Amino acid sequence: MKNKDLVEFNLNNKIWVKLTKAGIDHCRGYFMRYGGKSPFKLTTKEYVELQAWQFIEVFGPITHHGMHPAYQLTILIDKKDLQTK
Repeated sequence: MKNKDLVEFNLNNKIWVKLTKAGIDHCRGYFMRYGGKSPFKLTTKEYVELQAWQFIEVFGPITHHGMHPAYQLTILIDKKDLQTK
């Protein structure tokens, strides 16, 4: 891979992730510890909008090889948030 093929993405930018039922349940359980209300917006059909760092914080502990999927492995990123290096 050459440097010209790389793009930068700031972890403060938003991503959209399609959650499974396990992912929705995990979010509910995660935020019950912090007052019960998720700050994430559920957009269309199980997609949740959140900052990339929030995704890492919430789903990092349950993400591992062979996991029961809590989310689809393909995420959506707004093109405007990608910066060519």
